[in-house]
Amino acid sequence: MEDGVIKAGQAWPIDAVASLDVDTVAKIVFSMASTQLRAKDPLASIAWPIFANGSWDACGVSDAVLQGVYRDAQAMFQVEVAYPSRLAPCLDFARDVFVQWQRCRTLTFFTSGSTGTPKACTHTEEELRLELASIAPLVAHATKALVTVPLHHLFGFTFGLMLPKTLGIPGTMLAALPTIVDAAIDDADLLIAIPLLLDKLVYLRSWTIGRQSLASLTIVSSTAPLPGKTFQELGKRGCHVLEFVGSSETGAVCVRTSSADPFTLLPHVLRSGDGLVRVSQAGAVLPCALMDGIAFQDDRHMRLLERMDRAVQVAGINVFPRCIATVLEGCKGVRQCLVRLMRPDEGFRLKAFIVPEDPTDQHLLERVRCFAKTHLTPVERPASYTLGAKAPRNAMGKLRDWSSKP
Repeated sequence: MEDGVIKAGQAWPIDAVASLDVDTVAKIVFSMASTQLRAKDPLASIAWPIFANGSWDACGVSDAVLQGVYRDAQAMFQVEVAYPSRLAPCLDFARDVFVQWQRCRTLTFFTSGSTGTPKACTHTEEELRLELASIAPLVAHATKALVTVPLHHLFGFTFGLMLPKTLGIPGTMLAALPTIVDAAIDDADLLIAIPLLLDKLVYLRSWTIGRQSLASLTIVSSTAPLPGKTFQELGKRGCHVLEFVGSSETGAVCVRTSSADPFTLLPHVLRSGDGLVRVSQAGAVLPCALMDGIAFQDDRHMRLLERMDRAVQVAGINVFPRCIATVLEGCKGVRQCLVRLMRPDEGFRLKAFIVPEDPTDQHLLERVRCFAKTHLTPVERPASYTLGAKAPRNAMGKLRDWSSKP
């Protein structure tokens, strides 16, 4: 690395990259069960030792959660296995899935689908191992990892599960709660997290006052842009930050270590005209279309432009402000609606600006909130609403931001 810019490096030999086995499949199934449980009760959890040694009943898994795990596992591994008995060991189901998976050796991940049906993105085992061969040299020094992302999502699978396995280091799965991560961070030198968690971590008292240096900690961030201020605060504490860009369709594509620097293409990704391609071990060319515009500085370095689908992320999930605004304009009494992501000082959700048809309508906000609960998912619902006689614009007549409070 020179002046903060990562040089185009050499990938590891593919033989040095770990392959899926029963243990990794079991951890993916465990991740599915934990996620299903927390969706129904945010405080619910399963301890890995109980899952690894007990039955579904012993883990306190309900029929609804077990059905969800069964459905998700079949979809991800593209298998048809027998429905697990509640009294059977959890690992039996993982073994059945692994045995059948070996016939196809592909994995299917799903986009967030926040404004429609989630898109299935299928990757061969070779494609996934090729990506890992490019990533592993960047964190080869790591000895222990803290993982705060679900292992059945592509980011979690690659960085939280298979990367530690490839490096031969232990990976501890933690709930993505700032205080829990902060308490555990001294016991690891690699943290896998999304920007939302990192935003919250840097504002903890222990990070802004108590900690003098975290020079031994490498942080891997992905799924959304890491705010420049957060990048800087992490750097002040001595953290080595790796921000990766990619998608469920492409996997990781490029990386940078500073918000001021361009992104460097990973070794298995090449420039192709004004776009990108991935190249397999055998030389096959694979698609690699990002949702962001690209401005190349040279064949290995680029900067990202505005996201072409206008998506932003709320709690790690893609949402589309323009589409949400259109939905809310369908509410009786709304003439115009604007939706934006809150500024860091306002929060981490969406906000809406409503222009009413009747300025004297005293029940409009109540009606809009009820409408949002019916027509939008929880992450799509604005946390703040502002009423105004006309949309906020600057001196040039362009729409501008507005201040809001939840």
